[in-house]
Amino acid sequence: MGVECGIPVFGIDGMTSKNGESLLFFSVDDLREAWGKKGGKGEMPDVEVFDFVNVIKAMDADGGGKEGFKVKFVGCKEGREYKESITKKGDGKARLKPMRG
Repeated sequence: MGVECGIPVFGIDGMTSKNGESLLFFSVDDLREAWGKKGGKGEMPDVEVFDFVNVIKAMDADGGGKEGFKVKFVGCKEGREYKESITKKGDGKARLKPMRG
């Protein structure tokens, strides 16, 4: 069939980290929230959608050159909150929950 599925990542042209890296989010809701926190005024620019694997391939092909692009991936807020909640227990290391068969 030739159907390909990818992992979408979302970005806005010109939205960068303090280190000048382009920010790509795994959640469009997190992107909107971050845009608002960075002082975005007026209507939000168009959100660009990229395929995570294609971005990684492009970064690998670039070889980390100085003229190449730098990207910072921002994980989903819910995932970070979950990881933080399970690491608060015990000695601070994440643990898998026992599987029930």
